[in-house]
Amino acid sequence: MLLKDYFPNLDKKYHKLSFKGIAFNSKEVKDGYIFFAFKGKSTDGNFFIKDAIKKGSEIIITDKFKINGWKNNVLFLNDKNPRNLLAKFSSKIFNKKPNNLIGVTGTNGKSSIANFYFQILTLNRIKVASIGTLGVTGLKVKKNFSNTTFDTIQINKILKKLKERRIENVILEASSHGLNQNRLDGLEFDIGIFTNFTRDHLDYHKDMETYFKVKLSIMDTLSIDTKIIVNIDDEYGKIFFTEATNRGFKVETIGFSDIADVKLRVTQGTLGTQFIEIVRGDLVYKFQTHLIGEFQAANLGMALLTCETFGFKFDELVCFCDTLKPVPGRLEFVGKTKKGALVYIDFAHTPDGLKHLL
Repeated sequence: MLLKDYFPNLDKKYHKLSFKGIAFNSKEVKDGYIFFAFKGKSTDGNFFIKDAIKKGSEIIITDKFKINGWKNNVLFLNDKNPRNLLAKFSSKIFNKKPNNLIGVTGTNGKSSIANFYFQILTLNRIKVASIGTLGVTGLKVKKNFSNTTFDTIQINKILKKLKERRIENVILEASSHGLNQNRLDGLEFDIGIFTNFTRDHLDYHKDMETYFKVKLSIMDTLSIDTKIIVNIDDEYGKIFFTEATNRGFKVETIGFSDIADVKLRVTQGTLGTQFIEIVRGDLVYKFQTHLIGEFQAANLGMALLTCETFGFKFDELVCFCDTLKPVPGRLEFVGKTKKGALVYIDFAHTPDGLKHLL
C-alpha cells in the first residue's frame, strides 16, 4: 500500500513509500506497519513510539512532535488529528462494507434497538448483524469486547468480514466515546437513530453540554441523504430533531407525544405481555408483545421503522413482534421466588434507565 494514497497533502518526496499495515497499540505493530501515536484516556501512545520502532515500524504519525521528516531512518509525520486519520486509513484499507449500515446513538436503548432489528430481520430470513455492547451478533463466533463501540480498526475489519459473508444489513451502536474518539469516521451510515439523552459518562465528558455535543456529532459523519429517526418524547430528542432538520436531513419522529410522526400507545396485558398500537396517519397497527414497558415499545418502534426503510412492509413486520424475545439483561424475566414474586434482571445503570425500568 502506498502512503500517498492514504495521507492527504503528503510531500511528493515521500510518494513512493509503502506500508504493510496500521496499529495504534505498539503491541500490535509488525514489520512495515504505520504506528499512530496519540493520547488516550489513561495512556499516551507517544510514550510507546520507541517500542513500535523496535517492532518494525518505520513510519510514525503523531500530533505531539512538530516534525515532518526522517529521524534515525524513521519517518515522522505530524497530523493534528491522528485519530481521524487512523479511521480513514482503516476504512480505506478494509474497504468492503455491507450495503445497509445503521448507526444508533443515545444514552439508553441502543442495545435493545440493535437486538430487535437483528431479531426481526432474522425472523424474515434476512442475513443481519449487530455490533455493540452484546458483542458481534451475526457471525458464527460471538465475541464480546470491553467497549460499546470497538476501536476503528476492529470495526472496519468486522464490517469487511460481514460483507465477505454476504451480510448486507448491519446495525452498530455509536457510543459517545466512539464518536468523540473518531472511531466511526469514514463509515457511511444509511440511517442514524437517536434514542434519548440522560446523565451518564460524566467522568469522561465532565458536563452534560459537552456530552450532548458529542451525541450531536454523529450528524457530522452522515451524508445529507441519510435518514434520521428520533425519539421526540425526549427533551434532547427535540433539540436533536431541530438540529437535524436545520442541517437539511430527512427526519422521522416517533413517540407517545401527539407531535410524533409515528405515535405509540401501550396497554398492559398479562404480567408477561403488553399490547402496542402504532399510529401512522390514518393507519393503526395493533399487536401483542412479550416486551414490557413503554421504553421497550419505543425501542421496538424505532427498530421497525429502521427495517421498513430497507424495503419491508410495516404491516408485515408487526406480525413478527409477538415472537420477539427480550434483550439479554434488559428487563429479562428469569423466574419466580417460592412465594411467587417475579424476578427480573436489568442492565439499567443510569438514573433515567432505572426510573423507566421501575
